[in-house]
Order: sequence, then structure tokens, then C-alpha cells
Amino acid sequence: MAFARLKRSITVAVSAALVIVAGAVTAPSANAAPSIDTTRSLASLDSLSRGVVEETNRIRAARGLSKLAVAEYATQGSAKWAGFLAKNNLRSKMYHDPNLYKTTARSAASSVGENILYTSGSADAKRFLQMWMDSPGHKANIVRGQWTHIAVAWQRSPDGKYLYMVQRFATYPKKKVAKTVALKGYSTASQTVARNTTPKKNVVTVAPRAGKVQLQRLTNGKWKTVRTFTVSSSNGRATVTYPKHTKAGTYRYRVRHSGTSTHKATVSKTKTIKVVKKAQKITGYNAKKRTTVAKRVAAGKDVIAVSTKRTVALQQKKGSRWVTIKRYKPSSKTGRATVKYPVVTKKGTYQFRLKVAGTTTYKPATSKVKTVRVK
Repeated sequence: MAFARLKRSITVAVSAALVIVAGAVTAPSANAAPSIDTTRSLASLDSLSRGVVEETNRIRAARGLSKLAVAEYATQGSAKWAGFLAKNNLRSKMYHDPNLYKTTARSAASSVGENILYTSGSADAKRFLQMWMDSPGHKANIVRGQWTHIAVAWQRSPDGKYLYMVQRFATYPKKKVAKTVALKGYSTASQTVARNTTPKKNVVTVAPRAGKVQLQRLTNGKWKTVRTFTVSSSNGRATVTYPKHTKAGTYRYRVRHSGTSTHKATVSKTKTIKVVKKAQKITGYNAKKRTTVAKRVAAGKDVIAVSTKRTVALQQKKGSRWVTIKRYKPSSKTGRATVKYPVVTKKGTYQFRLKVAGTTTYKPATSKVKTVRVK
């Protein structure tokens, strides 16, 4: 006839373990970082152990408790203790591992627990869990909310008649998932601006309301901070302004917050600023209407204006080339200039245009073509 015996459950706090199991557990040094047990996959366990873990987590989930991860070191300790119980075939005289904390947990654990049983019946995970759940002490271990890790192992006695099962628990500090700095209001829409012109600024809002926002520019494949702005502690805002560029080209920017003691750093998407030369305008030049004149009669003059008040050239098309035949200096006050056309002695059709040369700051400006017919 099959039968089973249960041993009472046990939970050991770290502080108690260090005192009660004196000499068995060595406290970590003040300078040593507490260590946490590594985890292993369920697939790496044998089917019976895997079933016990899954059934335990199912019972916990039904009560709104967290799922337990399988602990590597604790599994090794469970296997050794199950082997000890089976080898000695202690049955009703079985007892808990006197060095439970040392053989179950790493130094960062705050508590450990153990359930054990032996049976001559079938090796069934659900049956084992039901046996433990029918015992108040074992049940308390299984549904204890503080646990983060579990370990399961079993072994049969030398004669093969009895199975000894060890279930262990451990509590490790949960990893604190730092929040990420929230960065809102940064426009990544591309801008096109003229040289020596300040691009439109951005007002960003940062949460938490602390730290500094860095404006970074992509230079030779690396992001370099070019400006830094302090986040207002009252409203969490920072005004991001961009430098003027003296050279035409495409520039890429982003903003970054290096984070705080409670929030991780964050980086915005990339913003593209295209810097182009400034435009010049020639107005008042009548190129739409074809002018017809007699030989040795000049075409009517044009009063034009140059937006940059820079010298304008009157050009005539000769063959495939445009040749400058006269230059005019506009008024320094109004930018106006009077363009006069040459007297032509031969019949024919002549084409003229105006051009203002470009500079490092301005793009060249060219008017439309004016046609003069000489009859």
C-alpha cells in the first residue's frame, strides 16, 4: 500500500540564519556586493521537477502571487539534500537541512524556505502539491508572497521503493527598473535656414523637473554636445536654441538628458537642419514684353532694385555665352539702379539679362531673359 509522510515546513530569515547557524554561513564583507542566484530554464529540469515548479506557480497565480524563477544554486542544494535523504532512507526520521541558508541562497537573499516529503506512491507533481497544500505549514511556504525563486529536486532510495522530494524557496531583492526621463516638445521636423541665420528654437518639457538638456550635433560620425540648457525646477521646461552656421550644408541634431538618480538617460530622435545661402532678388526688370526698336536706337531703360544693394551686371547673349557688357551700382539707400541698353546698328534679335554675383553668404541671382528686336 502506498503511503507518504510529510516533514514540517521551515522558513529561515537571513538574520536568524546568520545567528542560529553560526559558522555555517559567512556574512559578506562590507565591501562585497551582495550576489544573486542565477536562474535556469524550466526545460533544463526533469519532467517531475518541472511539473512541481509549474504546479506551484499555478497555485500561486490563482492567488494573485508572482511567478517564481528557477534558481540554479538552490537547485544544486536541493539535489544534494534529496540525495542525502534518499541515500540514508530516513523516511519518518527525515529532517531539514541544518545549513539551509548556506546551501540554498547567495548572499543577497533575505529569506529561504524548504518543503520535503517522501512517498512510496506514484511520482506525480499534482499529487505532491496537494499533499503539501493539505498541510498548513507547507501551504504557507508555497503561497508566501515574498518568494522570488524556487528549486526542486528528488531522488529515490537505494532499494528504489521510496522517493524523496525537496522543494526550496528564496527571496532576492527585485531589480529596480529605473524610469526613463520623459522628454516632450522637441520637434524633429527638418528646417531649412539661410547662412548666418538662427534656426527656430524648441521649448522642451522634461520629467522629472531636474538636470540639464544637452544639444548634440553629429560630427564625423560622433555625437558631440554643443550646448547645454538647465531644466526649470518650477515647470520642467528648457529652451533649446541652435547655433548659426556660416557654411552651407546639412546638420543633424538631437537632444539628450543624462538622467538623474531615479531616472535613466534619454535621447530624442534626430532633427535635420539644412543651411543654404541667402537669396538675392532683382525686381523691376521687365523681361516679359519683347521690345522692338530701330537701328541705332537704344531700348528703353529699366529701373530695377537689388535686395542686397550689390552691383548688378547687364549681360548679353553672344553665341552660347553670356557676356557682361555693363555694370551698375545700386543706390546704397534704396537698392535701385537704372539699366540702360546699348545702341545696336545691325538688325536682329538680341537677348539680355541681369545678374548679381554670388558670395559666401548669398546665392547668385539672375533675372529672366529680355528680348530686344532691332529692325
